[in-house]
Amino acid sequence: MRRLLPVLAILMLVAACSTPTPTPKPVDLHATARMDGQTVMVTNNDTFTWQGVKVELRPSANHSGYSVTVSSIPANNTAVLGVSRFSNSDGVRFDPTSMLMQEIWISCDTQNGKAYWFGTWGQ
Repeated sequence: MRRLLPVLAILMLVAACSTPTPTPKPVDLHATARMDGQTVMVTNNDTFTWQGVKVELRPSANHSGYSVTVSSIPANNTAVLGVSRFSNSDGVRFDPTSMLMQEIWISCDTQNGKAYWFGTWGQ
């Protein structure tokens, strides 16, 4: 037991002196988005490439929508995404002739962590 006391004291000292790792804050993306009926155009207005980009069209707040994921969108480039590529969690494809979208959400990975952008369509 006497041998354990110094070890326990050292472990308690190390635990008390360690500083917690800060939680990374989400990064705000700088984007523009347009939809012309058959395509969604997403422009990366940042100075860095977006990786693992998820674009989601939502009919309204608090509703999941129709999404597509692209591997990357380079800085100052526009991704042109056909609306037929967007699907919901059940695999149903987005139909622009019968569905109206109010919101667009973009999320991706950056060199500084997860990043997000949100916009609304003029209805």
